[in-house]
Amino acid sequence: MRTPASTPQVLKRPQAVILWSALAAAVVVFTVLSAVLPPQRYQPELARMLLPVIALLSVGDVVAGSFVLRSMRRKAATLSPELAAGFAGTQMIVACGMAVGIALFANVLTMVTGERLFLAFAGGAAAVLVWWFPTEARWARLSVAGAPTPRANRLVR
Repeated sequence: MRTPASTPQVLKRPQAVILWSALAAAVVVFTVLSAVLPPQRYQPELARMLLPVIALLSVGDVVAGSFVLRSMRRKAATLSPELAAGFAGTQMIVACGMAVGIALFANVLTMVTGERLFLAFAGGAAAVLVWWFPTEARWARLSVAGAPTPRANRLVR
């Protein structure tokens, strides 16, 4: 059944947990692959050049992710309850997507340069991803008053 264009699709918490799990699984799989697979060639000069880049991107990721969450929450407070209900899922997707991007970039750099130090950045991004897990308390904070609450699901808590 198609929904009218004026009705936003609202991401419910069980769906958010499944989406978060897929993002986390991608980080784990690519980190394991980059740690296990040998690089085609070792490029220490490229690693030295890209180390400050990923360090700045990692710090910027945490700062920007927190800023995005706060600014979207303020914007959601000015919207109608129907539109604001869709913001919880958007906030979670944007914040977690930024952390996954850093982790995947670190894994690619590990595979290209052969430098294992980049795996620390992938681990840090994974920690940020765990920190932004959509727990019930966090989901309640992200959701706006008046947003429809999802039915309880015993499989996803």
